[in-house]
Amino acid sequence: MIWLISFDISDDKKRRRAVRLLEGYGHRSQYSVFECLLHRKQLRQIQTKLGKIIDADDKVLYYPICGKDALCRYADGAGEVHWPAALHVID
Repeated sequence: MIWLISFDISDDKKRRRAVRLLEGYGHRSQYSVFECLLHRKQLRQIQTKLGKIIDADDKVLYYPICGKDALCRYADGAGEVHWPAALHVID
């Protein structure tokens, strides 16, 4: 399943650690937003690792994008829709 993971982390060092972690799992679509094709176990790993990085006032949000909704993504302006290699489109 594709997960949209966004964060608001105030500390620069912790934010860089979160970015490095998420870059290992998916595509950075905006500065604080990643699209990740994950199994449930991988999602739990990310949640555990980010939980050790962030402070109590920081935010990390996880949004599932599943099925046909994943195929309805589009971008405007300089945006670009990234299609994970493991995502198969079946008509």
